[in-house]
Amino acid sequence: MVYTCCEFEPSQLITLNSMTAVAALLVCLCCMYFSHVTSSEGCCQDEREALLKFKDDLEDPTSFLSSWVGQDPCTWSGVVCDNFTGHVTELHLGWPSSRDDSVFSGKLNPSLLQLKYLSYLDLSNNRFQGIPIPSFLGSMSSLKHLYLDGAGFGGVIPHQLGNLSNLHQLGLQAARRNVLYADSLKWLSGMSSLRYLDLSDVDLSDASDWLNMINTLPSLSELYLSNCRIRHIPPLNNLNMSSLSALSLQQNDFDQTSVPSWVFHLQSLTYLNLGINSFDGPISDELQNLTSLRTLSLNSNRFNHSIPNWLYRFSHLETLDLYGNHLDGKVSTAGIGNLSSLVDLNLSVNHGLEFERGIPESFKSFCRLRSLSLQNVKLNQKVSELLEILGECASDTLQVLLLFNCQLSGQLTSRIGNFKKLYRLILGNNSISGSLPMSFGEMTSLIDVDLSRNNISGTIPTSFGELAQLAYVDISQNSLHGVVYPEIHFANLRKLSCFYASGNKMVMKAKPDWVPYKLLEDLDLESWYVGPGFPHWLKSLQYLKSLDLSNSRISEPIPDWFWSISSQFYYLNFSRNQIPGRLPHVIPVVLTVSYFDFSSNFLEGPLPAISSNLTFVDLSNNLLSGNLFKFLCFNPSEMRATEFLSLYGNNLTGEIPDCWKTWPSLSSIRLGGNKLSGKIPKSLGYVSSLVSLRLQNNRLSGQIPPSLQNCSRLVIVDLSDNGLEGKIPEWMGQSLSRLSILSLRRNKFHGSIPKEICGLQSLQILDLSHNSLSGALPECVANLSAMATPNNNTLGVIAVYGVRGQSLLDTQILVRKGQLLDYSTILNYVRSLDLSWNDLSGQIPNEISSLAALKYLNLSHNSFSGAIPKDLTAMLSLESMDLSMNQLSGSIPSTLGSLTFLNYLNLSYNNLVGKIPSSTQLQSFDSWSFIGNQELCGPPLNVDCSNDSKVPGLMDGEENDGEHALYWFSGSVALGFVGGFWGVVATFAFIQLSTNPESEFKDHTVPAKQERCSLKRALLICLGCVCFGRATSSEGCDQDEREALLKFKADLEDPSSSLSSWVVQRDCCIWSGVVCDNFTGHVTELHLGWSSSWDGSVFSGKLNSQLLQLKYLSYLDLSNNHFKGIPIPSFLGSMSSLKHLYLDGSGFGGVIPHQLGNLTNLKQLGLQAARDYVLYADSLRWLSGLSSLRYLDLSDVDLSNASDWLSMINTLPTLSELYLSNCRIRYIPPLKNLNMSLLSGLSLYHNQFAQTSVPSWVFHLRSLTYLDLGVNTFDGPIPDQLQNLTSLRTLSLSGNRFNHPIPDWLYRLSHLEALYLCGNKLDGKVSTAGIGNLSSLVYLDISDNYGLEFERGIPESFKSFCHLRSLSLNNVILNQNVSELLEILGECASDTLQALLLFNSQLCGQLTDRIGDFKRLSRLDLRKNSISGSLPMSFGEMTSLYYLNLARNKISGTIPTSFGALAQLNYVDISQNSLHGVIYPEIHFANLRNLACFYASGNQMVLKAKPDWVPSKLLDELDLESCYVGPVFPHWLRSLQHLKSLDLSNSGISEPIPDWFWSMSSQFYYLNFSHNQIPGRLSHVIPVVSTYSLVDFSFNCLEGALPTISSNLTFLDLSSNLLSGNLFKFFCFNPSEMRATEFLNLFGNRLTGEIPDCWKTWQSLSIMRLDRNKLSGKIPRSLGYLSSLRSLRLQNNRLSGEIPPSLQNCSRLVTVDLGHNGFEGKIPEWMGQRLSRLSILSLPGNKFHGSIPKEICNLQSLQILDLSHNSLSGILPKCIANLSAMATPNNDTSGLISPFAGAWKSFSDSLILTRNGQLLDYSTILNYVRSLDLSSNNLSGRIPNQITSLVAIQYLNLSHNSFSGAIPEDLTAMLSLESMDLSTNQLSGSIPSTLGSLTFLNCLNLSYNNLVGKIPSSTQLQSFDSWSFIGNQELCGPPLNAADCSNDSRAPGLMDGEENDEEHALHWFSGSVVFGFVAGFWGVIVTLAFVGPTVTNPRI
Repeated sequence: MVYTCCEFEPSQLITLNSMTAVAALLVCLCCMYFSHVTSSEGCCQDEREALLKFKDDLEDPTSFLSSWVGQDPCTWSGVVCDNFTGHVTELHLGWPSSRDDSVFSGKLNPSLLQLKYLSYLDLSNNRFQGIPIPSFLGSMSSLKHLYLDGAGFGGVIPHQLGNLSNLHQLGLQAARRNVLYADSLKWLSGMSSLRYLDLSDVDLSDASDWLNMINTLPSLSELYLSNCRIRHIPPLNNLNMSSLSALSLQQNDFDQTSVPSWVFHLQSLTYLNLGINSFDGPISDELQNLTSLRTLSLNSNRFNHSIPNWLYRFSHLETLDLYGNHLDGKVSTAGIGNLSSLVDLNLSVNHGLEFERGIPESFKSFCRLRSLSLQNVKLNQKVSELLEILGECASDTLQVLLLFNCQLSGQLTSRIGNFKKLYRLILGNNSISGSLPMSFGEMTSLIDVDLSRNNISGTIPTSFGELAQLAYVDISQNSLHGVVYPEIHFANLRKLSCFYASGNKMVMKAKPDWVPYKLLEDLDLESWYVGPGFPHWLKSLQYLKSLDLSNSRISEPIPDWFWSISSQFYYLNFSRNQIPGRLPHVIPVVLTVSYFDFSSNFLEGPLPAISSNLTFVDLSNNLLSGNLFKFLCFNPSEMRATEFLSLYGNNLTGEIPDCWKTWPSLSSIRLGGNKLSGKIPKSLGYVSSLVSLRLQNNRLSGQIPPSLQNCSRLVIVDLSDNGLEGKIPEWMGQSLSRLSILSLRRNKFHGSIPKEICGLQSLQILDLSHNSLSGALPECVANLSAMATPNNNTLGVIAVYGVRGQSLLDTQILVRKGQLLDYSTILNYVRSLDLSWNDLSGQIPNEISSLAALKYLNLSHNSFSGAIPKDLTAMLSLESMDLSMNQLSGSIPSTLGSLTFLNYLNLSYNNLVGKIPSSTQLQSFDSWSFIGNQELCGPPLNVDCSNDSKVPGLMDGEENDGEHALYWFSGSVALGFVGGFWGVVATFAFIQLSTNPESEFKDHTVPAKQERCSLKRALLICLGCVCFGRATSSEGCDQDEREALLKFKADLEDPSSSLSSWVVQRDCCIWSGVVCDNFTGHVTELHLGWSSSWDGSVFSGKLNSQLLQLKYLSYLDLSNNHFKGIPIPSFLGSMSSLKHLYLDGSGFGGVIPHQLGNLTNLKQLGLQAARDYVLYADSLRWLSGLSSLRYLDLSDVDLSNASDWLSMINTLPTLSELYLSNCRIRYIPPLKNLNMSLLSGLSLYHNQFAQTSVPSWVFHLRSLTYLDLGVNTFDGPIPDQLQNLTSLRTLSLSGNRFNHPIPDWLYRLSHLEALYLCGNKLDGKVSTAGIGNLSSLVYLDISDNYGLEFERGIPESFKSFCHLRSLSLNNVILNQNVSELLEILGECASDTLQALLLFNSQLCGQLTDRIGDFKRLSRLDLRKNSISGSLPMSFGEMTSLYYLNLARNKISGTIPTSFGALAQLNYVDISQNSLHGVIYPEIHFANLRNLACFYASGNQMVLKAKPDWVPSKLLDELDLESCYVGPVFPHWLRSLQHLKSLDLSNSGISEPIPDWFWSMSSQFYYLNFSHNQIPGRLSHVIPVVSTYSLVDFSFNCLEGALPTISSNLTFLDLSSNLLSGNLFKFFCFNPSEMRATEFLNLFGNRLTGEIPDCWKTWQSLSIMRLDRNKLSGKIPRSLGYLSSLRSLRLQNNRLSGEIPPSLQNCSRLVTVDLGHNGFEGKIPEWMGQRLSRLSILSLPGNKFHGSIPKEICNLQSLQILDLSHNSLSGILPKCIANLSAMATPNNDTSGLISPFAGAWKSFSDSLILTRNGQLLDYSTILNYVRSLDLSSNNLSGRIPNQITSLVAIQYLNLSHNSFSGAIPEDLTAMLSLESMDLSTNQLSGSIPSTLGSLTFLNCLNLSYNNLVGKIPSSTQLQSFDSWSFIGNQELCGPPLNAADCSNDSRAPGLMDGEENDEEHALHWFSGSVVFGFVAGFWGVIVTLAFVGPTVTNPRI
């Protein structure tokens, strides 16, 4: 048998013997070698033709199949043949990605069936555009590998594929754009050999048999079912997929929440992906059975709890992805270290997950790690430490590092450069600081880097330019600064497409010829210093689509070439620059949506013609001129897409052209604020989309064209301030039905107001003022429903224009109270009707009162007659009404008084008569509101026409005498009955009490002695009532005792006459506070104590020794009086009958007299010291005599020197209660023998002992029921020995340093009633079961233990806490819904709970109506949580509430009206929430009579108070900052007599301050009305009596003269007002009275006249600002008396004369600014001698002459010296080098820029400096500015070389002088220099090359000198424009355009990277030799080793 090469079957080789096999191999090799030489057939002809037919049906855009020619297809691209038979066995026609442009499309030809030996077909990632998978593929029975992944097939998968019984691998992953689906997978059952199946993205939602069919494939090894829309996982009884090694069920969103159980039995799994589903709960423990796993992905599920410990034992795990779950807790440091085989680790976006101490050291062994993603996982680690750990082993492998928002800190170190393979680095939103290291550029693989929102400072390292792979960079919102040289910093960034760097302070200095890389698409350099030149490098950015260079200081015209590339942009923003010059003739834009903003520049010249599809155009606020014709009519046949057009605020002239037909898309036209003339064109009527038309403030004339009625969508029409004439068209009220704003003010309209206007139901603002309208006001005005319906927002034009987040807000200027006000943000809510300044007549129709929503009504300056409409009560929204200058008659309607919001009223100059109605509202207006009405009288006019009458209700609270007698009679009868009944009972009770000496411990709310005394006192009173007037004695009390008491009284000061009953004529036993024995008549008790020393009734004076006459006195109570530090009288020790002595808090001082030790019968002794006086004892030996003592209180007594305190107290065997709080005891001595075994109450509170352990003897006090060890320094765990004190009812350990969790034994003290553990360092979780045992608790306080946590909030067991009165858990983590908490507490404690304090407890949810059940709650603190929703109405049911704090939550809605029922409220803080709506104080604060503090800032509420509303008179502090209180001045303030702090800043007040307010201003220590619009005049005098007080009325509209101020006003700010007049009265009101004022700011007013010479009395002044006024004259000499003055600001006035020598006495001066006045003479030498602290000396713009005094050089603190624009001459002193503050970098010498000492407001000084020709205001960085400006003088001579020693100077300006000679050479040290101007001098010589080293220099001007030679070559100097050097005739070289004066030379290093030809050839030669050797050697080896056809599977 003979075999040919084509016929030989390799299988037959098996039957040959070994020698035959070798021979056969040799024959085969020969055949292979000579096959193409000796044969021309190659393979079967049929297969070649089949492939060509297949090719014909394919679309091959890149001619990939161009090689498919010739006879041998085995050489064609993608074709693989059998090496022996020549048959086609494989087709490789797939691609790595469908995004490749080379992909095929078309269809598949059935000719493929001819390839009968085809075993491998790959068509993946082509684009077959949704055609079905051909069914004929199922007939290709030889196929073993079929890959159609992402090929673009669609429709149903043909079941014929099931015929491929030999198939091993099947890839059918669907392309995302095409739907591929299967209704059933039954066809899979025929593929018994299938090992690999990928159905990802195939829709299997209807294939319910998916799992059962796949389970029939026993050989299946890999299964991928990602995103198959499978909703249900059916049960699986018999698992047949035991060989499965890889499984993906990713992104199916199953309806099950648990992982199917059959997964846990796939024990061969090495790859498992269950990501992006809905699995929840803990990660299943059964997964630990899958011990072969190498990849585990559970990402984007809802798994919670911590990472299970078993997972850390998977030491072979290579990929772990737990991204986007709800995992929490701490990552096990030891456990994670076991996973050292990890390649990819992703734990990101598990917000509760935390590495306790950052990435652990064990990561040093993670040598295979390629990707680490921990975004939003807390690391709390320094980034340098992290890099050190990862760099130990992973620096050569790590490719991805994602650590966004991981709480990283510290600095990036050079270690970062070791990560050479890192291509993605995300470190955004951390706290990384420091500069970027140079090694950053060594990460050469970096593609994506995000360092945004950190604190990175310094400059971008030059090595940044080496990152050649970078595509995306975000370094925005850092603190980067310095200069960026793009030629260096961006040197090799060829792939950069996105660069974001906003929010930094960098300077871009690009060479003119720099060419950035062309791939850049998105560039944001907002707020960079890119200017002043226009960036020419933009020219090369062909792909740039979005560019933001706003606020980048560009001040050069836009070049023509830029406009030629502008068509590529969709977003272009150059706004807020100083760009001058002209716009091009045409602005082309070709993109569909485009944004063009060049607003707020200096553009001039005519308008350009714009492209037809430019959508948004804003050229407002420029200097554009010319007419509009070319702009609007450039191509009259082309339709425009423009929607927004703003040309507002330019200098445009001419007529508005009549070519608007092509602008139909326009929505907003703004042409206002120009000089346009002519008529409104008719073609505007074609702009049917127009919503807003603004043509105001032009010179338009003619009539309103009728064509405008076609613009039916118009909402705003503003044609005001023009010259339009004719009648107002009737059609405006018919066709323009959507109008909300119609303003025709200041035109020439005449005729009547058309009634059709009444048809505009959406009209909110109608302004027809200043015309010539006549006739009556139509009665149909009532039809203007938008003005009649409050809060009906009909204005729809205030909307966001949606391009890249840019918002557009419409505005409207309205006249209010004679002022032009610009409304924008609240425009929707404004309702205004202004018809003033016309000739309207007739009566004002009553129908006008139906306009209930109207806020502003102005009918003034007309001819209206008749009466004012009476029914005005409905116009409750009216804030301003002006009816002045009419002919109105009759009386003023009383209904005007009910308009509570009315803050402006003008009825002047009418014919009104009668009395002005009495109301709080009307009498609050000034008299000018009513003048000019001759027969009008009554206040506020000075014409009196009323009769006196009793003020209603004044005496309502007083009873008449008859009622008084009746009450006494009834009371006497009742008292007699009670006395008769209780007489015997009380007697026995008293005897029983006297024989029972045991005393309870001191309760923390009611002291024990007071409780007992109250009971005894009550019993004694009862006894006194029933003893028949002591029938056994007719003499009354003892005469000696009465006289003794009277003498005692005589020495007491009794301010409230509490002892007025102590008179001789009366029995002393019935005197107040005196108790006598009922049988003997002797005085036995004196009750002269008080419940609090704050009571105004307390006694003072001294104690008379006549008390010794009271020999039977057993009870003396003088507690809480005010004896002002006098010693305790020693004679008290002789009152031997005393058993009870209480001197607590009575104000005694000095040493406690030892004579008290003689009181051997004493049982209770209270000596608690008053806080204002020191009471002390050096020894307590005297205690040893008090053997009967049971109660001892020495709290606040200084026992620091009484070392025997413990031993002496231990001698008292009967002592039951001991209180030693705050006794300054430092040491607790040891105690061997405990003698205080009866002690039941012990307090050692607040002593700060030196010991840190609780003394051991405390643990033996087994009788203790009360123990207080709070506020000491005890630390460690809570001692276990305390559990021995089983009788404890109260335990207080608060304010110590106890740590560890709460011990379990504490939960067993089930009888505990009070537990205080607040303010320790306890941590861990509160035992839910344990805390439930303490159900007897009355008081529980575990606040401020920041590590303490209730695992699931307050547990259910709290439902049985039925005695609970106070619960304080501030700063304890609850993580609970507040509604659930209220439900639990309300179960049993709603009737007992009095205090609930849950500040910062992580509460969420909403307050429910259950809150109202807590009727006894007096303190509620829920601050700083996340409580949302509105306050329920039941809030008002907590009628005991005293303290309420809900600040810093998310509470919304309005305050419920029930709030006003909380009559006990004293303190309220609802600030920093989202509350809104209207507060009606008459309702909301109805019964808040006890309110003292109310804070509501940070909300959006409106306060609407009636004029006669009277708030709580106890109000002490009120903060309504940013609440809308105005526009009326709040007249209810008048009744607040106790108000001391008031903040109504930014509250919308626009009414003058009434006189009555100034009369009460003396009560304030803080008064802030700043940032309002308050007009009018200040009071003549501002009285302030507080020692330290602040008054701030800055930023208002105050006018008139300055007031005189009280001498002790400390801080006064009246800046930025309209105050006028001179200063004399203000400063010299009382020339003999010294002033306490320290801060005075009158900046920015209109003050005139001279500065008065009366400063002797103002010697406390530290800061004085009189700048920016119109003051004239000389500086007064008496200013020299201000020895405390630190800042003197008089600039921008009209002052003259010389600087007075007396100022040299102000030696503390730091800032002197006298600039821009008319001062003359020489600069005084003494300024440099006496004012040695000067940091700022500014004298520009004056007339100083002479030379600069050398003494100035002595000012070593001088940072800023500005002497510019004077007439100074001579030379610049060489001693200038002595200005050390300018010579020392970062030396902050100015102490002025700091908060105003002791004030509530901070004050920072500021200074206006000239920089680059602009006036810039420096404030916050003023301390760091160093500047020297001597420009515009006549200084001459050389610039001294010494100037170069001023190395800290940033701004140097010597321009416009006569300096000559050369520029100093040694400038290299002046590295801080940013701006240098030496222009317009006579400097000569060449430019020093050292200028090129000044890297921060961004402004240089050497123009107009005599400089010569070539401009030195440097990156720095060539970056400046030519104007920096012009005017130097012999200067040459770039950037000048003069002839080149340099020799050409090769740029250094330009070709360094290129090799020469010889080296190139040598490399190729060496490489060829090596290659030849390798090929020859391995050729034989491979030939011998070849054993048959080699067909590889690229998928395996």
